[in-house]
Amino acid sequence: DGNNALWLACVSGNAALVQRLIDAGIDLDKRNLTGATALMYTASSGKAGMMKLLLENGADPLIRSDDDYLAVELVATAECLQLLRHTAA
Repeated sequence: DGNNALWLACVSGNAALVQRLIDAGIDLDKRNLTGATALMYTASSGKAGMMKLLLENGADPLIRSDDDYLAVELVATAECLQLLRHTAA
């Protein structure tokens, strides 16, 4: 499926592991086989804490999936939407 350790750490909600991966230099914008990024997953699953961590460390909210979606178009919660709107401003 092309998901990397960052994606899996976000799925599990392990902020400490996400931060360690970021500190180690993991590619925040690596796309899986459908072109989705960890940021897109966190937006679509309502994981605002993970989203905030990714955005604060430079994840690109303007990457489009292979289906031509931005993370902002996949948001599941108002909190996630607010985070992405704040980043784009």
